[in-house]
Amino acid sequence: MALFELPLQNDTSRKIIHLDMDAFYASIEMRDNPQLRSKALVIARDPRTTGGKGVVTTANYVARRYGVHSAMPANEALQLVPRSKLVFKSPDFPKYKAVSAQIHALFHQVTDLIEPVAFDEAYLDVTANKMFPSTIALALWLQDQISQATQLTSSIGISYNKFIAKLASDFQKPAGLTVVLPEEAQEFLGKLPIEKFHGVGKKSVERLHDMEIYTGAD
Repeated sequence: MALFELPLQNDTSRKIIHLDMDAFYASIEMRDNPQLRSKALVIARDPRTTGGKGVVTTANYVARRYGVHSAMPANEALQLVPRSKLVFKSPDFPKYKAVSAQIHALFHQVTDLIEPVAFDEAYLDVTANKMFPSTIALALWLQDQISQATQLTSSIGISYNKFIAKLASDFQKPAGLTVVLPEEAQEFLGKLPIEKFHGVGKKSVERLHDMEIYTGAD
């Protein structure tokens, strides 16, 4: 029996939300210690105390402006940021897990069709949800309720499948809300730099650029 039939049908009837917390671990630490807001906060063990070992879990937006990003060696972050600005904070996963549980409790008020990705992000199928007929109203409600419960911001992408919803949530960070309708999908993907595509890593970007592929349209 065939696993699929050709031509493939593009089901545009679903309403998918991808919600991604903004710099989640770093934002929790800044919430709990507002003095960190003006600093380049890097969630990682300080490489000066570990013999250069350690990996960046996440960083706030001040640190990101210096080029710091998750999965970067902590020692590299040390080289990028002026010492007067830089603060390393070891991750506190039990605290982050507790805040994540608050957020996921709100998800379940909306739908039981939830696919968690990590503490800070999840997909929600809200085609038939428990609250609003309008997906945008639902997204705004989620952002507001999360803010009230945790004092943190989130970014949301809405589309008819997970792939595009994921790309949309990253489109206007932080505290963004991006909707990609089925009739807008080709244009949205066409203009997007190929390195923004979910699943395209550094090595793939190099190979694609060698093939003169720089955007979704290419």
